[in-house]
Amino acid sequence: MRYAWASPGDPTIGEIAEQGVCSERGAGDGVIYAMRPDGTLLEYIHKAMATGAPSWSGPHTVGTGWHVFKRVFAGENDGVVYAIEPDGDLLWYRHYGRKTGESVWDGPQKVGDGWAPFVATFQASARRTASNRPNGPTTVGG
Repeated sequence: MRYAWASPGDPTIGEIAEQGVCSERGAGDGVIYAMRPDGTLLEYIHKAMATGAPSWSGPHTVGTGWHVFKRVFAGENDGVVYAIEPDGDLLWYRHYGRKTGESVWDGPQKVGDGWAPFVATFQASARRTASNRPNGPTTVGG
């Protein structure tokens, strides 16, 4: 389903998960990020999250160059986004422009290493990150 706010080339909500990251915020603010293959990071805001109605704002371009990362995922709240570099370094960013469509960021700050082998990484809950390796168990840290 393509909504009225989508332009040609913008992902539908169903396609967002196929594009690279992108997780909704755990804080319940309805922000979802999607990344195009060229590394453009988009922000979508589900304005009717409480009711499930198809009312959205976006896409807003909030960054470029994110394709250089192996994985990108949203943190628990407050605009935190994590990125895993190809060498396994885990970087922290904070998106101060969230919910406004502005590309205002703090970071990167290196907060870990050794994250390269994971095939999926996501925020599990406050201060906990879950990951899994190919053919391996899920790991929760935090």
